[in-house]
Amino acid sequence: MATNLAAQGISNDFWNSNQIRYDSPKFGPIDFFAHISLGEEVTGRNYGGNVGYSDGPLAISLSYHHDENLAGDAVKWMILSGSYNFGSFKLHVGLDDVNDDEGVVGFRVSKFWTVGASFKATQQLIVAAQYWNLKDSASSNSSKQVVLNADYLLSRRTSLFAMLGHVNNKDIAVLPIWNSGVTIANDKVYGLAAGVRHSF
Repeated sequence: MATNLAAQGISNDFWNSNQIRYDSPKFGPIDFFAHISLGEEVTGRNYGGNVGYSDGPLAISLSYHHDENLAGDAVKWMILSGSYNFGSFKLHVGLDDVNDDEGVVGFRVSKFWTVGASFKATQQLIVAAQYWNLKDSASSNSSKQVVLNADYLLSRRTSLFAMLGHVNNKDIAVLPIWNSGVTIANDKVYGLAAGVRHSF
């Protein structure tokens, strides 16, 4: 998901310096947070927030962000995501909408949606797949990304992993896996990662 958001221009905007943030307590299955950063005439100001719902196997999150540059031009985006846990099988969905009608540099007017799932095949093996469709509003074409991955637990802290990513890029160039590989607009890209993961 991070590679698709970065291709739209969304990166670390939720972590601007001197940000004021409020995190609510839980109101039953619902909680929320709100934040604002005034910029102090070094960067533009921004504000936004998130509302989350979590009850048993169902989780839903809705975020909104408004980001201004020093000239006062603003880019706005909204992200909606959800998941449902069936036990050994978990379904994930999400979509976002980036509105950059005022032409803030580094952002694209675009939309994306994603659907995926993970399956606990055995106590040690977890397999997952995710599909993304990222549409450039200016050209009306879409870049598509598919990621397949597997994790095999060797112990509570150590696992083997393998991940394969494929991107069919149109006008928006998306990296295949995280920030690795070379990406080119209007071209196909593959990425492969495998290794051992240990949590300290």
